[in-house]
Amino acid sequence: MSSGFIVSPLCKSYSLSCRSVFGRHHWPVVDRVRVGVKRLAADRWRARVPASLRCSLTATGSNRSTVPSSNIRDEVNRRSLVQETAAEAPQITLLYDGECPICMKEVRFLQARDAGRGRIAFVDIAAPDYDPTKYAGVTFEQAMGRIHGILPDGTVVKKVDVFRLCYEAIGLGWLWAAARVPLVKKAANAVYDFWADRRLQWTGRGTLESVLATRKAADGMPSEDDCSERCVIEWDDDEDDVQNDVQKGSGA
Repeated sequence: MSSGFIVSPLCKSYSLSCRSVFGRHHWPVVDRVRVGVKRLAADRWRARVPASLRCSLTATGSNRSTVPSSNIRDEVNRRSLVQETAAEAPQITLLYDGECPICMKEVRFLQARDAGRGRIAFVDIAAPDYDPTKYAGVTFEQAMGRIHGILPDGTVVKKVDVFRLCYEAIGLGWLWAAARVPLVKKAANAVYDFWADRRLQWTGRGTLESVLATRKAADGMPSEDDCSERCVIEWDDDEDDVQNDVQKGSGA
């Protein structure tokens, strides 16, 4: 008796056994998994969609229409608009110096990461139309001295806190997470103060006083060092006569 005569029936028997196992046990398991996934998806949908919207949506195959009414579509559109508006509301307003080349590298990086989502509002304090009254009263001089940020509730933050909140807004908060620790925050602010006091000179813009004087001249305001308008005293003819009378009286 050849070996092939014995092996062939065994293979056929094994194949029939596998078909029997897969036919009786495997496909029912898959069906149960598929039903479970559908139920889970339906439960999540019910949790997210209000009952007022679910009541008008019927299952496919029923006699009623499954097309949402105009009221339902309006409600869904309104909710979507509210969510989009909330997503576009800035988490922080960054006041930056648009004439600082180092600052602009950081601003461009934040803008690229923000990708137009509006999580950070960027305000150039070097712009001629910068108005402190619109930004929590932060003056040009204050913003030039240290970086400032404004939160939606009007709270003003400075220095390292600005960087930490900006990076949190773009999803990179872990880079500045250590700045929440008081000692780390104090050390980071000290390093930032050292850089902020010298950034104008390192970028070839002179001192803060010279930048302020240039800004005042551009705004048409007299500089603090220019006292030509404040030091000139003009005497009227009547006042000269009064002074002469006083001098004559004192001489007598």
